[in-house]
Order: sequence, then C-alpha cells, then structure tokens
Amino acid sequence: MTVVSGSGLTARSRPVAAYGERAGFVAVAWDGPDALLVSGSDGTTRITPAPSTGAPDRMVDAGRRP
Repeated sequence: MTVVSGSGLTARSRPVAAYGERAGFVAVAWDGPDALLVSGSDGTTRITPAPSTGAPDRMVDAGRRP
C-alpha cells in the first residue's frame, strides 16, 4: 500500500505497508486527517506521514509488527 502526496508531475508515492511472509494484512483506514491505521493479523499500527514530505514514520510488513 502506498500514500501519494502532491499532484501531477510533483506527486510522490511512498510505501507504508506490504504483504509479509505470513500475509496477515487485513485493512487500512484513515485515523483523523493525518494518520493511517494499518491492521494485520498481529494487531493495528498507527502510521503518520510527515507533513512536509509525506514520508511515513514507519513501514508495516503485514504479518509482523514493526
């Protein structure tokens, strides 16, 4: 899963979640205007993209906690 910041030619796509060896990815939802909740078989992780760059503060490998 990726988050896209910006638009047009300046848009940047950054990965925030990927399927892991156990493929425990369940869902992704917005948690307010500036954070994502990534749910997997091992629980839920909150990811906050940086306001200036859109880069996530962590990446989740589904099936394993960060």
